[in-house]
Amino acid sequence: MHKEITRRLMKARKDCGKSQAEVAADSGISIRTVSRIESEDKNRNRPRKEVVIRLALVTDHRPDEWLKMAGYPPCKALIEQIQGELQGSIPALQGRKGVLGGDILPFLKAILAKGKIKKLTFRQLQELILLKARQHEIEKKIQTITE
Repeated sequence: MHKEITRRLMKARKDCGKSQAEVAADSGISIRTVSRIESEDKNRNRPRKEVVIRLALVTDHRPDEWLKMAGYPPCKALIEQIQGELQGSIPALQGRKGVLGGDILPFLKAILAKGKIKKLTFRQLQELILLKARQHEIEKKIQTITE
C-alpha cells in the first residue's frame, strides 16, 4: 500500500515536471513530507488523508483513487474543502475571521479584482493574510505613536 503511494507520487510528480519543492509549495505541505513519502522507508506511517488528497490534486490525479490506494475510505467533503483551498477559492473563506479581527473576504476580493492574480495557492493565500496582518499591526503602532 505505501509502496504504491511512493511509486505513484514519484511518477505523477515527474510527469508534471515538478520538483519535490514545487509539489510541496503547491500543496501546502512541507518538502520534508514529500521527500519522506517518496522514500522507500518501510517503517514510516502512511500519509494522512489530507496529505494524500493534496498530493493527488496538485499532480492532476483523482484524490478518491489515491485515498483508496492509501487504505482510506472516500471522503468527498474533505476533498472538496482541500480542493477549494488549493484553488484559492474565495467562497471557502466566506465569513471566516482572520488575525485582522475583521472579515478576510473583502481583502482577498480586492487583491483578485486587480486582475493581475488569477489563482492563488493555499500557501500564497497564507502569506498574503500574514502580510496584511503585519500591515495592520504597523498601522496601529503608528497611530498610537502619533496620538
